[in-house]
Amino acid sequence: MTRTRRLRIAALLGTIGVFASVGAAPPAGAASGAKAPSAPNSSCYPSGGSFHCYAIGWDNTHGPYDGIGVTRNDINISGIAAGSNCAGVPGSGWSISGGVAYQSQWITLAGAQGQDWEELGTGHRCDYENFWYWGYGLNGAWYPLGTENQSYIGPNAQHRFSIYRTGNTWHYEIDNTVMGATADWGTTTGTSIQFGLESWDAGASTTGQPYSDISYLSSGTSHAISGRQGTTIDPWMCGQWSSDTEWWAGEGAGCGYKSSSVATSADAQAAPAPAAAAQAALPLSGTARIGGGLTSSQLVTSCGTNARTATDQWGQATSVLRAYGSSAKSVTDWKTRYLGKTGKTLDSSQVDAAGPVAVCVIAGDYKIPTPPPAQGSTTPTPTFDLAVVTVDSHGTVKPFAYGNATTLAGLLGTAPAQ
Repeated sequence: MTRTRRLRIAALLGTIGVFASVGAAPPAGAASGAKAPSAPNSSCYPSGGSFHCYAIGWDNTHGPYDGIGVTRNDINISGIAAGSNCAGVPGSGWSISGGVAYQSQWITLAGAQGQDWEELGTGHRCDYENFWYWGYGLNGAWYPLGTENQSYIGPNAQHRFSIYRTGNTWHYEIDNTVMGATADWGTTTGTSIQFGLESWDAGASTTGQPYSDISYLSSGTSHAISGRQGTTIDPWMCGQWSSDTEWWAGEGAGCGYKSSSVATSADAQAAPAPAAAAQAALPLSGTARIGGGLTSSQLVTSCGTNARTATDQWGQATSVLRAYGSSAKSVTDWKTRYLGKTGKTLDSSQVDAAGPVAVCVIAGDYKIPTPPPAQGSTTPTPTFDLAVVTVDSHGTVKPFAYGNATTLAGLLGTAPAQ
């Protein structure tokens, strides 16, 4: 994409500016304890699982949506449960077994609400280790296309975050830099836009923070959002519209809730795993098939140790269920055939370097940023306990897909050729 094109799109979705509300105190009531629960209640623990709550605003009355732009700060979120690698500087690796919260924005796509989506946001680990991420959801599985994990990301640095479509390609842009893209969505359009705070840690705390100058693209034309159409605010979270184009979202003590209430959260109270144990090789509990020139030892090392660079980014891995040795060409063909069944094209960021490649299917507990189902929808929020990760001949780890046995059935039902 040329610079001219980038600037034109940026003009459609808005530019960075100074807003009177950015950095100011939250609107009256945004951090009020008036509605304080005694603890994060059961609605934040779906099916008895991990804490998972939202404070988001949304709009679904002005589509079809071809883009969303939001100006916000990469903030500090305190109280996130520490992992075993929190002493590392940003960019040195990911915390393991810790908590996570996300400042997210989504365009949910036509089809089952919450199953197909485009996403761009900032993740928070380790009490102030921030990272940008972008990717898409397809049939309830998550396909991360990139992350940026550098010291210049936050705290309190203001940026313009945009997702927009040109032709059949969706682009992810921060300020005027296109971070990545995904092609071949055909005529699929956005049915809603959502933005706000998603938390997987009841111990996290942040005062209301603004999502400002919210705009959307429809049929190639930019519009400022208006009407304050909808909200999803779970217990232990807080949020409100402060104007037609600004949303606020916070969590926990930052909303005025009693910090002692998080004692009910297993996530907040769990002690981090010792570094040595957390970094130990994952056990192989299933199939290992050599091929592509990889020895059995190389395959086990790639999937049991090296692949954790990707799995630890999004949660905690427990074991390697399958490990396949193959060639880069065979793996590319395998990924391409799978995505092609839904009309999607493999992105260049998902292609492995030439040479032998280890394909790893890894079980774990993955806290993937996911849009909630629409109000009144019977479609459940996707779950993520499987990761498909590849390790190429240079040791580069590429996360390909996160999901479960159902959402990844088409991929896991086959294996790449040897």
